[in-house]
Amino acid sequence: GELRAVREIALAAVQNHWAALKFVDAAMADDRDIVMAAISKNSWSLRYASERLRGSDEIVLAAVRQHVVSTSGVNEHFGAPVAASPIRFASEALRQDRDFVLRAVEIDGFVIA
Repeated sequence: GELRAVREIALAAVQNHWAALKFVDAAMADDRDIVMAAISKNSWSLRYASERLRGSDEIVLAAVRQHVVSTSGVNEHFGAPVAASPIRFASEALRQDRDFVLRAVEIDGFVIA
């Protein structure tokens, strides 16, 4: 139906350019597949995900992993992060969760820099 067509358009848009997530309907910004497609292009697209998905450890850790891939070698070369981690866009609850933060640090040692 119509919702499926809208979802397919939103998915194609974020696959073409991650920033399209900023302009999709709120329901699409709450769609795991659409958000993961955007994150796979740019970790900072997490900022445009729904609050619910920004509270998902799976989604946020995927963004942290993508950030590591996209900055691979650069942070280590400079000994400091050249771009802030997308963890800044995670929900407050996740950022206050010690176990979650430790898992994020295991992926990206610069996550709390």
